[in-house]
Amino acid sequence: MIKSNSFKISILFFGIFLSIIPDILNLNEALQVMRKLVIRMLILMIFCWLTEIIPISITALLPILFSPFFLEIKFTEILSHYASSVVFLLLGGFILAQGFEKSQLHRRIALKTLLEFGKTRKRIIFIIMFAYSIF
Repeated sequence: MIKSNSFKISILFFGIFLSIIPDILNLNEALQVMRKLVIRMLILMIFCWLTEIIPISITALLPILFSPFFLEIKFTEILSHYASSVVFLLLGGFILAQGFEKSQLHRRIALKTLLEFGKTRKRIIFIIMFAYSIF
């Protein structure tokens, strides 16, 4: 884990430098300007994600922060990808799972299920298979 702030800032500038290397070397001269900016943002996000110089949750929000300034995309169009029904479905599942874990409900359900149905190995395997088929 990166400790000092000056080290984090120097790593961030290194990531920004990495994102402009394709332009320096003319590796993508056939691409349009907008696509070059998207590639730069992608490289910067990958670098921030791998080094964790900023938290991963904030790294995921970088397109929301940078796209309105550098790209010709409407702000609402960018936000529509973050607010899809699948994202909310996953978010709700993660919130429920965190609540189960915090209250130890997952452990109580597992113990109650094993006490009720887990007399033999075959029954335990069947219950595990059944639980995975439902959830």
